[in-house]
Amino acid sequence: MSVIRAGVIVDHHELMQRFPGLLNLWVAYYRAAQHDHLQQVLAFLGTLEGTVLASAILGCTSVWRICLEGIATYHRDVPPRGCTKRTRTRSRGCAAEAFACVEPDCLKTYGVPCPVVETYQYDHVGTMATIHVAGEVVRATGGHPCWVVRGAELSQRPSPLRIDAYVREGSQEGRWVLARDLRAGDEVLLREAATTAIGSVQLDEVVETVYNFHVEGLQNYAIGDGGVLVHNTNDPPALSGSTADFEMWASPGSNKGIIANLDKNGIVEFKINTQGTAVRGTDLFRQMMSHFGDHAKGVWGKWVRGTNLDKVNELTARGVSLEDAITQTWTANRAREAGFGRATLKKEVGKPGEYTDLEVEFTR
Repeated sequence: MSVIRAGVIVDHHELMQRFPGLLNLWVAYYRAAQHDHLQQVLAFLGTLEGTVLASAILGCTSVWRICLEGIATYHRDVPPRGCTKRTRTRSRGCAAEAFACVEPDCLKTYGVPCPVVETYQYDHVGTMATIHVAGEVVRATGGHPCWVVRGAELSQRPSPLRIDAYVREGSQEGRWVLARDLRAGDEVLLREAATTAIGSVQLDEVVETVYNFHVEGLQNYAIGDGGVLVHNTNDPPALSGSTADFEMWASPGSNKGIIANLDKNGIVEFKINTQGTAVRGTDLFRQMMSHFGDHAKGVWGKWVRGTNLDKVNELTARGVSLEDAITQTWTANRAREAGFGRATLKKEVGKPGEYTDLEVEFTR
């Protein structure tokens, strides 16, 4: 096949006229969907440059979906490593199809398929946005950026932490806005450079399995049948709660109650004593965890006396393993209620039935 150089053809109609068999060849290759055919097509694309490459792709707009479907390996949840970035991701029955596209300034010109290099599946704890746009429903984590062309108070919206809100030296109107900050009426950018208004946005706090994947090179994609432009660099969930030290007393002037702080890793260290009061320790613990909110990454237990150590010694004296005994303590039960059910023994002094110093970290 002869090499087509930049500057020779600048219009895709001229391209199709001068090479009438080109479109049919592309359709045949992509429908075949074999890796050896794919490599031939990619090798051919590699011979094109600049506006000629853009024209070639525009000339195949009518079969672009066939092209992508032919070379993609579909997976119910996430694509396998190495496949083209086009996938169905399912969240509560809602399917979203994504394919790679270029930076906003180039979006009007063409989109390109890119290989997937890594896939992710994890439990998202935080905000999920349900967005009605372009005639469909899209669900995204609250920190997922979306390109908004126009919207009320757009410049005053919070900026993403991990990417710039505005594209430097870019000519495309608009900016990146996190999904949790989108509003009904916002005009978002579509893959074909048109815009459409968001119908509604609903935010929910959830614990939900979500899926993502990383492609080689490009980090912004068009999602859904409408092709809404989004970015793949997620912001961390917005944290609730405080990092300030916490204290709560059984009564004014009392020395009975709870005091707590967060260490540098977000682990809650606390001391509690409610003996002789009408206050329940469980209530104080829950107040403490509510105070720290999402900043709390775990709970620390240091036991040299008291209820927890007594429980451990009681159980281990009866033959229960130290690890199992720890999971039956008051602190373990409270930590588990707060979502920190994994106990890691950090220090032990003594023997079964006679422990004198234990340190345990409870995490997710």
